[in-house]
Amino acid sequence: MGRVEKDNYVTPDAYAKFGVDTAISILNKKKAKDITFMEPGCGDFQPHLGFFKDRYPEAKMIGVDVRDVEPKQGEEVISGCDFLRTPEEAIFEAAGITGGVDLIVTNPPYSHALEFIFKSLVMLSKGGVAGFLLKLDFLGSKGRASLFSNTPFHSLCVSAGRPSFVNGSTDMHNYGYFFWKNGYLDKPTISWFTV
Repeated sequence: MGRVEKDNYVTPDAYAKFGVDTAISILNKKKAKDITFMEPGCGDFQPHLGFFKDRYPEAKMIGVDVRDVEPKQGEEVISGCDFLRTPEEAIFEAAGITGGVDLIVTNPPYSHALEFIFKSLVMLSKGGVAGFLLKLDFLGSKGRASLFSNTPFHSLCVSAGRPSFVNGSTDMHNYGYFFWKNGYLDKPTISWFTV
């Protein structure tokens, strides 16, 4: 299987639903109208935004993508915005956000995953949660060791199966959702899920 242009691998629905539901449970906030949700790198399909909207239709939902994409029903998309190179303040202003983002869930381009994580963590509100669908290989790198030491993730949910990103086929990698919670400094938990 060859590379997909701009690493645009659409998150399968069952995985997007799992990621959103798990992030919501970690956030543990009751009032939906007070929640802000962002999907950086949302693409045309905006899977995480769609599942979040199903749970909290009255909440603030923002998608960000470097390409020109059309918003779905009820979502706001900052189209043509390079998430990694646009200052946080400019994204907040364009989205009408103050005080940070409560939930960020995405399937980032793997080649820029570390940058997506660092940028997202800076944008979280107090107690906010960020979740990323990543290859489990992400755990093994000297270059990422300082991230895990200085900013421990809250939990890792390992997929018991392999997601199909392109034409019903899977690759040779195992995947999981890595979740960070702003202010969390304890050891991460690990669990497994099946979708």
